[in-house]
Formats: sequence, C-alpha cells, structure tokens
Amino acid sequence: MATFRTFAEVLRPDHVQVGAYEAGLTCGPPGLVLAEVLQRTGGVYEMTLPLPPRMRADLRDVAELTSDEHLRRIAELSEVSVPLGHLRHLDPQTRIVVGARLDLTDGEGLRLDRSRQAPPDPGIATLLGDYVLPGDSENA
Repeated sequence: MATFRTFAEVLRPDHVQVGAYEAGLTCGPPGLVLAEVLQRTGGVYEMTLPLPPRMRADLRDVAELTSDEHLRRIAELSEVSVPLGHLRHLDPQTRIVVGARLDLTDGEGLRLDRSRQAPPDPGIATLLGDYVLPGDSENA
C-alpha cells in the first residue's frame, strides 16, 4: 500500500546534500539550522513544507489507482506539516534535513503512469563515489 510521510532528521555526513556541497554543486551549506527553523516558526517544533506540483500529481494518481481517500486529501494540499518535536534534545545549531516522500509498492510503481514525467534536468549532477557525473548520467 502506498504511504506518504514527512520527515525531519539530523543531517549526516553521508547525506547527498553534504556530498553536493563538498563537490561545489550548491551555493550554500546543506540542510537547515534548527535554530533558524525555530526562529521562523516562533519556537514551535513544527514547520510546513510546500508540496511541489509533481508530488501532488503523483499523490492524485496513486490515490486514484488505489482508491486511497487519505492520499487524495493530501494531494489537495499546497503544503504539509512536518513535526520537529523529536529534535528537541538537539543543539540548536544542528543542521537538519526535512522532506516528504511517497513510497509505492513495486506493483503500484509499475501501474503508475510515468509518461508525463519531465525529461531529466541537465543541470542536475549525479554523485557516484568520488565522481560527479553531470546531467542525465543514467542514460549516458
């Protein structure tokens, strides 16, 4: 069964954002500083995260495919809440990563129509060990 979840976790040294930063592919440090997030939320250990149109479309498609009313309701939202309460024990200067994901079973993934996907962005690089492969490295 398809599941949607939000997450907030400590940025680990092996996270892809760290690798991109160290490779010079991003213009700023990876992740978010917990203290800055809390400043924006007024000290509340919860934040909102925008749902990109692509994820909303995927949620709608999966909801239709599986007759899942919960996913359909999420697809109607422009943003979702991300709880941060489990991070209360951390130093406020800790860097965190937040996000949302839609996990599909193998069968759902095969049945989901991916024909509307945009072509790979040539400005996106793939990190493979110590190598940076520019553009659409999967089809190179």
